[in-house]
Amino acid sequence: MYYHEFREELLQMMKDQAEAGFKLELVERQKLNGQLRYALMIQGEGIVCAPVIYLEEVYEEFCHGRPLDEIAGKLWLIYQEEMKDDIQYLYDHISCMLTFDAAASGLYVRIMNYEKKTGTCCGMYPSGAFWILR
Repeated sequence: MYYHEFREELLQMMKDQAEAGFKLELVERQKLNGQLRYALMIQGEGIVCAPVIYLEEVYEEFCHGRPLDEIAGKLWLIYQEEMKDDIQYLYDHISCMLTFDAAASGLYVRIMNYEKKTGTCCGMYPSGAFWILR
């Protein structure tokens, strides 16, 4: 089976196994080194982050005899592990910003000179008068 056929069949098998509310799609991503890679993106309902699972390695496993249904099961396990870790990480690191009272202790005021002629702070950022209301 060719790689493009493998990707399509794997996507269809995983869609068949997916619970309601999951969105699965094949994506092509360019890595930082310029290399294009194909991946499976799985997004759960109400979840804003979606892991991208690259498929080249699992295609190699398929070429060496691993059944497609076993590969699909493995990818669901990878997804569940990734999401569990990601959600816990997000909760641990951004829960302090979910309400103003929780975030207020980490806010700092920085005073910068305002250049009236150009309307910018330090020549870099647009600026103007502002008030912090609480």
